[in-house]
Amino acid sequence: MNILKAIRPPFAAVAAAVLLSMAIAHADPSDQQFLAGLGGIPLPPDQAITYAHRICDAETLPRVGFAIGQPTPLTGAFQQMQNELAAKGLTEPQMVQLKRAAITTYCPDKRDWP
Repeated sequence: MNILKAIRPPFAAVAAAVLLSMAIAHADPSDQQFLAGLGGIPLPPDQAITYAHRICDAETLPRVGFAIGQPTPLTGAFQQMQNELAAKGLTEPQMVQLKRAAITTYCPDKRDWP
């Protein structure tokens, strides 16, 4: 019985490592393209991909405000993401790079630059 207790923790660690490597190996090709376009942005891959999809979702929000002096839904969504990313240590140029990579990869129909 003591042998099983000694084997269990290392086995669990090895199993977790194998599952993680399988998930990375089978990542969506567009995810791999997106991550390659990020350069040195200090954001874990899963968070970067989540933000990329949030960026594309925000691009579908109305660009007109509902009340004078209130931000548009699009502006509000991007301001919230900008605050979150700044709190994670990203600079404004890194945020622009993240947005461009997200739109180029996941929602190229929203691209508004040459």
